[in-house]
Amino acid sequence: MITIDEELNRLNMEVVELYQKKEYSGAIKVATQALEFGEKFLGPKHPNISTTLNNLAVLYEKTGDQDRAAPLRQWNLQLLGNRTLNTQTA
Repeated sequence: MITIDEELNRLNMEVVELYQKKEYSGAIKVATQALEFGEKFLGPKHPNISTTLNNLAVLYEKTGDQDRAAPLRQWNLQLLGNRTLNTQTA
């Protein structure tokens, strides 16, 4: 049986493959699915969705959609800040 983290990783790898093929609309679709999956099963504050947020932000930036990229970047920075804080206090 596949774990939640393994499925999220599989989706993120699919996004990277599509990005490398310059299939940005397909990559955005899969990255959106990955984010929805991660939020549903891990929660919006879970650090393991950081890669997914970054991937989607990069794709939006690549396609010129800064308005969608910016909040994802901010969300990701908050997660990374929380991860650093949790690591330092552990």
